[in-house]
Amino acid sequence: MSKQDIIHQAQEWGWQVTNRGNGRHSTKAVRGNLTISIPGHGDGDELQTGLVHQLLKQLSEPILTELNRKEHQYSQQLIDLLLAGNPYNGSFQEFRIKQELEFYRELAQAQQDEIQRLKMQIQESEEAALELCSNLEYDNQTLVAKVKTLAEERVQLEWFFEQVLSALKQIQFHVGKLESIVNLIPGSVWIKHRLQRQIDHIKRIFDANNLAAAPLQLPRE
Repeated sequence: MSKQDIIHQAQEWGWQVTNRGNGRHSTKAVRGNLTISIPGHGDGDELQTGLVHQLLKQLSEPILTELNRKEHQYSQQLIDLLLAGNPYNGSFQEFRIKQELEFYRELAQAQQDEIQRLKMQIQESEEAALELCSNLEYDNQTLVAKVKTLAEERVQLEWFFEQVLSALKQIQFHVGKLESIVNLIPGSVWIKHRLQRQIDHIKRIFDANNLAAAPLQLPRE
């Protein structure tokens, strides 16, 4: 880095650069009561790295000091503005306490919101469970009614088959009586033979279907 570069940097940072004489340390950077010598005979002289760092540090120190002072000043002004709306109107420590209380209040509110959300989920789950139970109860009642209807129909069918069986047994009885009467009829053997054939045919139907057996037994489900 050349002497001219140092001079330009000093001027950008608000230093006034003066030349007094032709000596090696004739160039000065002035800022208020501060004065820094910039060595080198000509503006194009290249300066050693260590010397460059030392000069830049010296030139930047008052600027950094001023920046730190302004940062502290602005921070204090910001705190004063925040404290202006504080009901405690107290120290910074009180302000910090108030901020922490506000944080925990917001955290508690967030927890309350989460609890409310969970309650809503539980309520929705309970409503869904109640609806499911209601549907199951309705299906159960429907099934019970259907079973009752089937039982009533079964009773009616059993009664019907008992009536049919009773009628068939009466017919069987009368067929037997008819057979006895046919045997007593005088006349043509051919007519008696024809009647007997019909009677035998009816009897075979009864025997094939076991209608002369015990009362009718319906198949069980």
